[in-house]
Amino acid sequence: MNLDSVSSSAVRSVRQQDFLKVWFRTFNKTARLPSLASFEPSRIEDEKPELMYYDVTQNAGGDPRYRVSFAGARLVEAYGFNAVGRDLQDIISPSIWAHVEPLYDQCVLRKLPVYSVFAVADLRNEVVAYERLLLPFGENDLVQQMIASIKSISSTEGRFVNTDLMRSKDHDPQYSLRAVVDQGTPDVRSRLADPDDVIEI
Repeated sequence: MNLDSVSSSAVRSVRQQDFLKVWFRTFNKTARLPSLASFEPSRIEDEKPELMYYDVTQNAGGDPRYRVSFAGARLVEAYGFNAVGRDLQDIISPSIWAHVEPLYDQCVLRKLPVYSVFAVADLRNEVVAYERLLLPFGENDLVQQMIASIKSISSTEGRFVNTDLMRSKDHDPQYSLRAVVDQGTPDVRSRLADPDDVIEI
């Protein structure tokens, strides 16, 4: 999958822009992945209902696995269940995971934030637009944790039904943007990744 390259100004949510500022502030100081412990944006507790935290591991074949360690209340309502303690690959239908997996994998491989905008239909068939921001964290340039901020940004009627919004049944996300956030600096990835790395999905 080819992802666009954008700066943080492409992100609509003020809170997600703040997350990016904090992430890049640490990155620019160290030229390394921020640790999750160092990530302290203001008012993060207010954002918890729309956040998911993951522990990132690898299976025997070396492919990343994403185990949910925290799920915010609004996301639990939207997905229809609490996924804590389970891997995303095991709880999201294959048809939906085909859309989502490349974004998570690119976040791990590039060691940079990944931003996407997509639309889904609620139980009343109203279209709701969402933005998803994935932030990688770890040590020794190895992604070990990830935070996903998933925020609604618009709907055709201004209001929508959040319950089961991300249900697997007949859930067909339509993406209008999938991008790596590199602050518009082409060589930013070279500060993190091995030059022999090849990124292909």
